[in-house]
Amino acid sequence: MLRWQSKIVRQSLRSRQMAIVLCWVCLIGGAAVSSAALTESARTQTQPSDPLPNGAGKPIVLRACTACHTLTVITTRRASQAEWAKTVDDMVNRGADLSDDDIDKVIDYLSTNFKPIDSDSKQPAANTPPPRK
Repeated sequence: MLRWQSKIVRQSLRSRQMAIVLCWVCLIGGAAVSSAALTESARTQTQPSDPLPNGAGKPIVLRACTACHTLTVITTRRASQAEWAKTVDDMVNRGADLSDDDIDKVIDYLSTNFKPIDSDSKQPAANTPPPRK
């Protein structure tokens, strides 16, 4: 092979290697971006637009609890005031950003709106359809 031909072959090989590396970078980067977008999309699609009943603790719950949880974690649970107090205390110990006043408001809000269903049979739980007659 002539000297100039070997130089062209080496340059061609380098170009192919760079193209392969560039393709891998694009594939990996694209997969990471699309995975993050799908995760966020799935998170927002699984939650109703406003599943929480109005109340003094609603904005605090939206701010503090949804930093780590989807709202369905909250809205599907039914617990007594003591059980909600224990759960909120556990979340604060794990890093939930709540002041002492916020803690009391959140416990009151959750224990009022997400209490055990049998504790108040006259009032349906929040966001549950009325019983059929």
